[in-house]
Amino acid sequence: MVARFRFLVPTTLRKCGNRNWEPHQKVWLREHQSACSRSWVSDGNSATLVADIEAGPESSQPSELFALPQLGLIVFHAFTSSYGEELWQSDGTAAGTVRISDIAPGEASSSPRVFAATPSKLYFVASDGAIGFELWGRAHSPDVSVALMAPVAKASVLSPTGLVVRVTNSGPSSASGLALAYNVSAGEIVSVSDLRCTFSGMTASCALGELSANASIEITFNVLAGSEITIDHQASLTTSSADRQVANNTALTSTVFSRSSDRSIAFVADPPGVAGLSGDVILELSVKNDGPTPDTGVSVSGPSLVGDLLLGSEDPRCGTQTGTFGCSLGALAVGAETTFTIYVSSPTERLVDAHFSVTGSNPDLVSANDQVPLKLQFRPLDTELANLGVEGRSTGCGCRSNDVDAAWLVLAVAALLRRRHEKLVC
Repeated sequence: MVARFRFLVPTTLRKCGNRNWEPHQKVWLREHQSACSRSWVSDGNSATLVADIEAGPESSQPSELFALPQLGLIVFHAFTSSYGEELWQSDGTAAGTVRISDIAPGEASSSPRVFAATPSKLYFVASDGAIGFELWGRAHSPDVSVALMAPVAKASVLSPTGLVVRVTNSGPSSASGLALAYNVSAGEIVSVSDLRCTFSGMTASCALGELSANASIEITFNVLAGSEITIDHQASLTTSSADRQVANNTALTSTVFSRSSDRSIAFVADPPGVAGLSGDVILELSVKNDGPTPDTGVSVSGPSLVGDLLLGSEDPRCGTQTGTFGCSLGALAVGAETTFTIYVSSPTERLVDAHFSVTGSNPDLVSANDQVPLKLQFRPLDTELANLGVEGRSTGCGCRSNDVDAAWLVLAVAALLRRRHEKLVC
């Protein structure tokens, strides 16, 4: 009799013996040559082989299938010529179908059966060959996984870049014999944060041993590229314990190593859009380097000073040369940000339609954020609001006009609301 362990999702299944199976229910079964097996029929759905436990034409005779739905597993006993009839589990994949005990050592069979489960343990009847059939218990298999924490998409060729790998045991039991392998496709692994790891060239291995349930380990692998290149990283985890999920035992990512920087410039707050003809409009700009390489020679250029347009700054890094405003900001580390404040004024009506741009010594990864536009309309706001009953403002207090503008506009809005209220009363 030839047996194979198969997985079937039926739409309709007929009765076999005294068992009735509902449509759309996942069913684990043995297919073999018997009268009963002929009565298992599917309307158009084919069965697929999960695992050939006893390779070749010989039968593993899987039986006593018992579901552990909270773990996404089934347990059963199956036969192999090397271990006899022992306890197995499966998550529905060939890689996840594994023997989880050898109670009767060697080729002898323990023939486990009559399964029952609690949230933390599986109980069954088996024989070790010495004391006959007795009650046995086994903690549920752990779920160990590996993940790359905050993968680094871009990095500098000038210094090592750390990739953090997290190994986690989601329980419910401890995992033993954990081993982590870390490989890169180019460059060199120059250091590892965990002393249990050894490394050479593009490969590192870590003998992590035992990991308790609901515990995790983080290990940093420092990689030096040496040239502008894309490097693939792979972390793979193995365990001597039966792992109830193997699909999460590998993690992959890639990093682009370059000599470039990603400079950007932006206003800290949006410009007002409209300004009066007296006093200064105060604007604050921010310049940032998002890496991956530190930048030098960072500078900002502004609009040309045309006519009586005035633009200046109290920041010693900024000034006006040959009729153009600019700031020399110097070096900017990865992730660093610097700000500076400028003052813009015009005694005559004009539209300032210009931009500020940032440059540096390194090539720029993203050029779209190298400029920020400035569109500012200067006009006599006193005249426009005079018919609202608001008197002309004065800067005689010695304040910058932005402060006076704010107070003046509050009065203008109050006057407008008062006039609307008077019309409603009338």
